Amino acid sequence: ATYFTGQSIDHVFAKKGTWTVTLKVIDEEGTAVQTFQKVTVEATASTIGVAVGNDAGAASTSTIDITGLPAATDTLYILWGDGSKEKVDVTVGTTSISVDHVFSDNSQFEISSGVYKYKLSAYAFEGTSRLMSKAAEIVLDGAN
Repeated sequence: ATYFTGQSIDHVFAKKGTWTVTLKVIDEEGTAVQTFQKVTVEATASTIGVAVGNDAGAASTSTIDITGLPAATDTLYILWGDGSKEKVDVTVGTTSISVDHVFSDNSQFEISSGVYKYKLSAYAFEGTSRLMSKAAEIVLDGAN
């Protein structure tokens, strides 16, 4: 349990879910009254965008542009969708970043001759707290 004192309290919940909030008031004479309220916390809609900046095709270096990062982001974790992952250090205050990656040309990702589809996920963190995430499908065909 987390406890606060004062006339007005602000609290940011660490994760989504349904929580019971208790308000307990004690007057000058020491008489206490309390009440309970359930609150539902939902995840903030993601502002992160993922787009192909430079499409060199599978097995070559392509650039992925990631935009709309929360300003507090200091680390970006990317699951590339081809079985690989990457940790990218981000300067706090940066809201857009371009990252190069050589995507696998394994046939399991090939949707037609020379065209590959990947399910990429990007996770923005501040320290150990996940701020936001975005999943996106990208298609590479080498056509830039």
